[in-house]
Amino acid sequence: ERERERERDKTDETRRMEAEKKREEEERSRKSERGSLSAKELLALRKKEKQAREVKERRETGEREAADAVVERESERARTRESEREREGEREREREAARRRAVADAEEKKQRQEAEAAAEADAKRDAAQRRALAAAEDKRLREERLEADAAAAAEVERERERERE
Repeated sequence: ERERERERDKTDETRRMEAEKKREEEERSRKSERGSLSAKELLALRKKEKQAREVKERRETGEREAADAVVERESERARTRESEREREGEREREREAARRRAVADAEEKKQRQEAEAAAEADAKRDAAQRRALAAAEDKRLREERLEADAAAAAEVERERERERE
């Protein structure tokens, strides 16, 4: 088993070494290609590589930005929906408060009208009582005057009667 393990480790190590040699070889061949290229061609090649990197970065950035924009739009919609719900709730609370105020105002108006009607009825009753008392007083005074006049007339009559006798 140990022998097999060592063999596997050697095989793995060999593969790693070969892969590294292959990468180094590719790197050397690129360098030698560059070396065989003129300075102008080398600049053009570097420029193309740089542009390719920039395009790749822009694409990745664009994808990230697009994803971010989608997330932002969704969160904006959610905020809009939430604020709309809050505004609707506020409008509902205002309508309820207005309704309660209207009910309270109507109740207050009704009570005020009832109080005014009661006060008016009291005033009419008081005026009627005053008129009745005044009429009774006038009647009493008239009767007293009539009695006094009748007594005076009787006295005058008795006086005349006595004078005649």
